[in-house]
Amino acid sequence: MKKIFLCLMAVITAVVMLGCGTVFATEASVSETVAAETSAENGTAADTEEFVDTKDSFQLSDILRVPFSYVIRFAYQLIPNYAVALLLFAIVMKAVLFPFSIKQQKNMVKQASLRPKEAAIRKRYAGRTDRPTQQKMQSEIMDLYQRENFNPMGGCLPMLLQFPILIALYNVIINPLKYLCGFSSARITAIQNEMTRLYTMVQDGSFSPVGKLSETILKRLESGTEISKLSGIEQVNVIRYLGEENFAKWLGDTKLPDFTLGPINLSLTPNFTSDFILLLIPVLTFLIAFFSMRLTRKMSYQPEQTADQAMSTKIMDFTMPLISVWITFTVPAVVGIYWIYQNILSVVQQFILKKMYPIPTFTDEEMKRIEKEMNGKLKPKRDDSAASSGEKKKVRSLHHIDDDDYPDTQKKKKKETEEPAESKQTGEEPTDRPPISPAVIPPARMKGEDDRRDSGEGQ
Repeated sequence: MKKIFLCLMAVITAVVMLGCGTVFATEASVSETVAAETSAENGTAADTEEFVDTKDSFQLSDILRVPFSYVIRFAYQLIPNYAVALLLFAIVMKAVLFPFSIKQQKNMVKQASLRPKEAAIRKRYAGRTDRPTQQKMQSEIMDLYQRENFNPMGGCLPMLLQFPILIALYNVIINPLKYLCGFSSARITAIQNEMTRLYTMVQDGSFSPVGKLSETILKRLESGTEISKLSGIEQVNVIRYLGEENFAKWLGDTKLPDFTLGPINLSLTPNFTSDFILLLIPVLTFLIAFFSMRLTRKMSYQPEQTADQAMSTKIMDFTMPLISVWITFTVPAVVGIYWIYQNILSVVQQFILKKMYPIPTFTDEEMKRIEKEMNGKLKPKRDDSAASSGEKKKVRSLHHIDDDDYPDTQKKKKKETEEPAESKQTGEEPTDRPPISPAVIPPARMKGEDDRRDSGEGQ
């Protein structure tokens, strides 16, 4: 199972790198095509205005954004549906982070194997809630972790990595002209100037748009918001509203990403005033986040909790999904779609990890025995480590012909074969020589016979 997943991850990584290289190679040809079209075009003053494209300098914030944009663009080229492209991106991210998830699962298995010893320490101080006693108990537990080379925070890395990934993905999605289309800042500025010019003509009645714009963006533009102040994903909607053919000078052969999923426009932000169908995204986000947390907790190890800790866990079961819902009301719906994908894939990943690295369990007898060992009332058994790791004790065969398969029998047989050789070297007779037959040794005389024989000899 482990080899299969490692091979699968290697294949996915190779495909992604190949796709990124293909996307990167096509950018140069697109730039050359746009430059040729720009020099060949003649028309209005805006069209004849000379445009010089320049490359942006690499920034520190692009360390994650640029690779993510290549992966999403490659997935979008495979399947020209943005929702499906995000699903492929989520699968790739899970595959890349899978080694960290394995480390987290191993850390969980290690913690579960220490559960009996930790329970014995807690039972030793049960009923004493004063601060010095609790500190001493925590100190003994930390000493146990140190002896067993266990780090309680060792499995937090995969969870911490999710946040920078989500933030980087959010910036990639809301700036599609820069990251998904690969346009420079100079080209984006020229597109924004053209949008401003055409929208002014729409307000004057001298230009008729070819598309439909959402009420949210219209209200912002009518309130005086400049087009350059709109997010990149909103600017894509304005370009479609004004007509992509009017921006062919800067777009060239590049097609703008389509954020629609059936009747749902995923580039819009859910709200209660318009586009009520987008409210499905927050609802699905809450339900899937809530049940995914419950299922993931059932398939993973959960340490013993006090009443206060159990109550905090129940509160978190509702708080975290509600925070996700609040986020979906502040970002485009496509980010909520990605969050839904992540929760579903996390449940699938945890199921796979549970099969690969099962959590060890202990019977009541084993718990009592380990508790006695921790309290010094019982000597530890040799197979304690095997029992804690889930290994079964080897059952001795009932056939004596199989005795040579066991170490104790082999040791005894070796000792028996070596003792005669040692006796020859020391000149001593072996003690395990077979008894001599009674026929060889004459029978012993009785006491009366010895007296009569002595008297006869005297006569």
